[in-house]
Amino acid sequence: MSSEEEKKKKAIFESMSPKRQKRILEKGYEQWDPFRMPKEPPFFSEEDRRARRQIADLVDRFLDHAARRILKAPPSPAYIQSVRDIAFGLARGEERYQAMYDYSVWFAAIAKGADAG
Repeated sequence: MSSEEEKKKKAIFESMSPKRQKRILEKGYEQWDPFRMPKEPPFFSEEDRRARRQIADLVDRFLDHAARRILKAPPSPAYIQSVRDIAFGLARGEERYQAMYDYSVWFAAIAKGADAG
């Protein structure tokens, strides 16, 4: 690294908060490269973008329904994030979200008095 780059690196470091400086020092100031280019975002095909948009549209429809019919108020940020998590988790086929869905369906049947086994 040239002396000019080292001066810029030091200036960037000194302009940071003490907390951020501490994190850099823990990992090693010499290894830290403030000039490194950010990683490229993952490339999504047109089909992936379309599927994500469809899921997001479904989430928006559900949140509108929930606000009017279930919650009778605007959903909280935690509620919104939870709906997004399960929607995208189910779309990705993640077992964790499938289990949550299966349990919810089973529990709803019991709550209605149906024989859920």
